[in-house]
Amino acid sequence: MGWVELPKTADDDKAWRTARKTRFLVDENLGPEVTELLRSWDPSVTDVFEEGLVGRSDEDVFAFAWREKRVLLTHDDDFLDDARFPEHRSPGVVILRGAGGNSANLAYALGMVRAFMERMPEVWRGDKITIHGDEMIVRTRDFDSGARKTIRFKLPSRGPLLMWVEEDKA
Repeated sequence: MGWVELPKTADDDKAWRTARKTRFLVDENLGPEVTELLRSWDPSVTDVFEEGLVGRSDEDVFAFAWREKRVLLTHDDDFLDDARFPEHRSPGVVILRGAGGNSANLAYALGMVRAFMERMPEVWRGDKITIHGDEMIVRTRDFDSGARKTIRFKLPSRGPLLMWVEEDKA
């Protein structure tokens, strides 16, 4: 299967506009500057600095995000570990890879977060999402079968949004 253009309908647009906003928690490794940038489009964004979680364990940060129903934004791949951070207790985790101090790459990744995740927080509950370059990889569960699957999105700088869905073997 190759990349296919993601279809979009007027009903999709209407559902998006009327959906609840996603609330975010910014991890320590992204810094308060990212929080301030995100607040330009959502004033409810908070971070571990404001919540008194600086220096606390990843488990504490994860538990706080779950209790407060906030999608966690981080650079930390450790949150992909399902044994430590189980999907059923995840409010949604977004790993922003590859920024490595490059402001342009980080801004592009945050733009993808906004484009995909600004609304419908219930869709992201339990998901583990990795953003690298122009690609977003979502580890999720199929609503009907419960099987784990991976959905890949590509948002090229020019052209349509693309999607690729593959079933996990395990």
